[in-house]
Amino acid sequence: MVYQKLTFLLFSLSILLFSCAEDSYKPVDPTVKPELGELKPVDLPKLKHYQLENGLRVVIVENHEIPIVSVYAVFKAGVVDEPADLEGLARMTTRLMEEGTSSKNSEDFASSMEYYGAKFETHADYEAITIGVTTLRENLEPSFELFSEMVLSPAFDQDEYNKLRQREINHLKSYSKNPGAQANRLFLKILYGGHPYGHSLLGNENTIPRISLENVKDFYRKYFVAANGLLVFTGDISTALAKRLADEYFAKMIKGLENLHDYATPPNDKPLKIYFVESSQKEQAAIRIGLIGIDYYYPDLHSSILMNNILGGYFSSRINSYLREEKGWTFGIKTKLVLRQKPGPFFFAGTVNADKADSAIVYVLQQFKEITKIPVSDEEINNAKGYLSGRFALETETAEQIAKKIYVLLRYNISPDFFENYRRNIMNVGKSDITDAANHIIKPHHLSVVVVGPPELAKKLKKIAPISIYSEDLIPRY
Repeated sequence: MVYQKLTFLLFSLSILLFSCAEDSYKPVDPTVKPELGELKPVDLPKLKHYQLENGLRVVIVENHEIPIVSVYAVFKAGVVDEPADLEGLARMTTRLMEEGTSSKNSEDFASSMEYYGAKFETHADYEAITIGVTTLRENLEPSFELFSEMVLSPAFDQDEYNKLRQREINHLKSYSKNPGAQANRLFLKILYGGHPYGHSLLGNENTIPRISLENVKDFYRKYFVAANGLLVFTGDISTALAKRLADEYFAKMIKGLENLHDYATPPNDKPLKIYFVESSQKEQAAIRIGLIGIDYYYPDLHSSILMNNILGGYFSSRINSYLREEKGWTFGIKTKLVLRQKPGPFFFAGTVNADKADSAIVYVLQQFKEITKIPVSDEEINNAKGYLSGRFALETETAEQIAKKIYVLLRYNISPDFFENYRRNIMNVGKSDITDAANHIIKPHHLSVVVVGPPELAKKLKKIAPISIYSEDLIPRY
């Protein structure tokens, strides 16, 4: 009897709650975009600086909300420091550092990482190499010891290197036939020629076999030194503990010399031209359209970031909305504004239906030109501001995310308030600012267009601009 009364009471209560919810429910019109709310501050933790006697800079950012710590060692080196005939050397060096230390072979090192639940990562970019570990606070010290071994005493074992090199060669054999990979590789070569920015992160099937273990060791000895490095601690760690760990494990690091990275940038003086790679791929065409853009130090950076997003930097952007949503010619495209010490590439990247490639190219060229002439709409600028503002908040939540933003600031000597004021500066950009930024970056008559697609596409492309034809091996035909 008691059970029946309790059941009836719960049933009655559920009916009452449902009725209240129904009365308070307000339908949402999915076709109406919500207005931007009040901009709430994103409080980034303060940076604390410390330096070891050997010159290694240490930065500590305390954030005790979650018991997780991320530590990154960053070195001013990368693809730009590779000899032209050894493309891929920076990446091969960092990849080999994952394959064991002087006290642990690759299997033992991997088992130790798994035992402590630590996430280790290495990455070689054009101008920075990063090695990181993210771990629970309770496992910090043993995880940091493994991390320090990885940075300071990699095994560089010949057998492990031979296996790694063969894996990379096998990967490149298939990857080099990918239309997107072919487009990327040729596009960078067209833009930058022999400049280091024209190198491939992965290297290529000709350079990787040339790289010896001794080349790897020389690269490591030259650039993995204290004067050229930075150690970043973020998360649930005290300043005192961070200093102790840095002193205990990294004081023995060789001082060495700082890498100055002094190189010029080729001018944007190439006339509009199409570089077409005849591919066995019949259904789709990989397209890259762009030119050399701006660097981290360009004074109107926030306007340029917004301009890129409006044009093709996110899903609701102008070009993606037309090519994907309206026409259905692609699964998705992007425009990218790559920032480095010297001007990086600004470009459109996408894969479209081969029979619509010429129409897609004409449309993109038209949009590149229009954004330099016609002010963007209120809707476009407000949507892009909302996207960038919201995404920034989501990208500064974890210790790992904060660490990555910090080492970008420090690697490129950017003012510490860049990220603190980022959202405010984005929101303050006006429509005329975007037009000005577009005019500074985009020169419609100096765009390079790379297309990888079926041979019959060439006839259509010749109607758009002058054309050069390449084989699948990226060898010029005419």
